[in-house]
Amino acid sequence: MDTKKIGLFIAKLRKEKNLTQNELGIMVGVSNKAVSKWECGITMPDVALLILLGEALGVTAQEILKGELEEKNFDDISISMPKKNFLYAILIIITVCLILILLALLCLFFIIMFKI
Repeated sequence: MDTKKIGLFIAKLRKEKNLTQNELGIMVGVSNKAVSKWECGITMPDVALLILLGEALGVTAQEILKGELEEKNFDDISISMPKKNFLYAILIIITVCLILILLALLCLFFIIMFKI
């Protein structure tokens, strides 16, 4: 693991969130000096803090350990949601049409039966 790279990554993320070292330290339960040591690459965050630190910085523990954001692979994302939404819309339209047809037939029934 490249402690310098990880430290620069933590510092970059902290600054993007407009947090001071002290504020980040409070969020994860360490001193501002500990955050400074991480950012300088002198020490690494304790393993027990990685998830909490990731939540505070908006990244995963794995990304912290790599010292970089993971590429999001959008090829794996299914495009079935728009298809589902389309099918639901069609289903609703068909249902409304059937209700209207039933109401029309019901009106015809009453007209024929009671000669309105």
